[in-house]
Amino acid sequence: MGDIIIRLVNLPAAIRAYTLTDHNDDYNIYVNNALNSVEQQKAVDHELKHINADHFYRDTPVSQDEQEAQSKPVKVTPVQVKPVAPDFRQLRAKTGYTAYQVSKFVGIPTGRYIRIEQGLSKPMPDELMQLTSFFKRKAGV
Repeated sequence: MGDIIIRLVNLPAAIRAYTLTDHNDDYNIYVNNALNSVEQQKAVDHELKHINADHFYRDTPVSQDEQEAQSKPVKVTPVQVKPVAPDFRQLRAKTGYTAYQVSKFVGIPTGRYIRIEQGLSKPMPDELMQLTSFFKRKAGV
């Protein structure tokens, strides 16, 4: 079994979470970010039941897999759900701003912003909040 990656994303209200495998055989659990933390944990636990039961590599009906996942207790340690940073390069391209302009608007050094954009550095919580707020205003994200 590969790694398990949990991602908070915008999903329709009817979808709590879903899991896909990727080319590395990692499991990517996509969790509805509109859920509260308790419901997010329940959704992750449910998806982990599917992973533990090997539902991704069996030829059984989805309804049978769901019934099995709902009836099995999950045997995993609690998972902390953390948001994934947005793709700031894509957001910046959408707005038409340069990296220099974005860094000046949000008040961080240009080199730091470029490293964040390239994925070489993770934004500090205050930087993430400033960047997210900026792009919500400028790009309607």
